[in-house]
Amino acid sequence: FADSSKLDTICFKLTTEKENKALAWRQLQIALIGLGYSDANTDSLGLRSALKLYQKEHGLNPDARIGAATVLAFGESIQEKFYRALISLDKLRQAPHQPTTFVSINLPSFELKYIADDTLRSVHRIIIGKIDHPTPELSSKIYQIVSLPYWRVPSSIAKKEILPALKRNAGYLQKEHMRIYGAGKKEIDPRTVKWKKIKENTFPYQIEQDPGPWNSLGLIKFEFANHFSVYVHDTPSRGLFGQNFRSFAHGCMRAQDPIELGKLLLTHDKKGDIPNKVSADSLQVLIDKQIHQRIPLRQPIPIFVAYQTVTADQKGLYFHLDLYQKEQALIALFGSGNNG
Repeated sequence: FADSSKLDTICFKLTTEKENKALAWRQLQIALIGLGYSDANTDSLGLRSALKLYQKEHGLNPDARIGAATVLAFGESIQEKFYRALISLDKLRQAPHQPTTFVSINLPSFELKYIADDTLRSVHRIIIGKIDHPTPELSSKIYQIVSLPYWRVPSSIAKKEILPALKRNAGYLQKEHMRIYGAGKKEIDPRTVKWKKIKENTFPYQIEQDPGPWNSLGLIKFEFANHFSVYVHDTPSRGLFGQNFRSFAHGCMRAQDPIELGKLLLTHDKKGDIPNKVSADSLQVLIDKQIHQRIPLRQPIPIFVAYQTVTADQKGLYFHLDLYQKEQALIALFGSGNNG
């Protein structure tokens, strides 16, 4: 990369459209000219086309909008990408030896891999936490699969998203197949609550969504112990997997084709010569019949959620956006020349 690229420090500070639309587009015009995507005579339609091309080439969603991810991409120079390649190489050097069977997730590349008996069995696109709701790095073990899961709505989502919806319409929970509980897990009729008097900081209820195709966790969930209350799960919003930049969640990881992943995990789940009592076909029956069931794994599977912004294969390097800005302190240190 260093031999084939000009390691310049050219970058452009942009404002998001949400902050100041007029300023954002003035800054963008300068940036696109500076990078050779347009010139001074390019009209507004041409600028949008140029932005789409830039976004496509940098692994972003080509929506011609100046959002947070696009601002981050324009704000990085080739020299800083070189530094990120150094950081990623060092992470690989320091990585512990991996077992023969495990699930690996790389957040910046939005990808999940399942390796069993030292063989890559499947690759899945994933959706991860938004820039302001980052998915954490972690190491754990998947200990069970849940078909047709319930969703216990996190308190933050209940307060910030569901409470405003209830203030507008007390029938919101019924429409979303949700139930609300008070003290002692006593179910409450939401139509009896004066929602306009309920404040966000004193929201006293627990909300749970019934299993089904409408459920925010979809049809299957993979559970592993962690301090962040995150897991891998299905989603009813499967169209989002078609996007290049898939940072839409609140912190959990949504997987494409998760039922196929579940079948593979069960197929390879053995303790000694004894297989899991729930086969891949049995999992499909549970899904088809919409049965909620917890399926413990005989041999818990290690799962590693990593943050590797530069990856490589035989074709070369792939630069993924440092969307959570985790590497900025090290990049600043490289740039300062202070190697002590």
